[in-house]
Amino acid sequence: MLTLVGFLRYTQKLIYIEIGKKLRQRGIKVGQHASAIKNLTETYLQIINTVSLATVPATIRQRLFTEGIVLAVDGVQPEKGHAILYLLSDA
Repeated sequence: MLTLVGFLRYTQKLIYIEIGKKLRQRGIKVGQHASAIKNLTETYLQIINTVSLATVPATIRQRLFTEGIVLAVDGVQPEKGHAILYLLSDA
């Protein structure tokens, strides 16, 4: 749901009220106030900002910018080395 909120806000440029309506149309229960959607968009930004897009493979980066929304976000924190963030988008 967070990826849908991010897509609607930052790609489709919808305002919080419109995002709430879209989510409810899909059967997703969200608060009636714009602050509920604002909190979701802030959480989305926190997740997205945890990784630099420069570390995301070029093929995934291209899909993110041209083909649509992220379907899943999963992170791995290894014992040694760098953390890895996986982003899956619709194709």
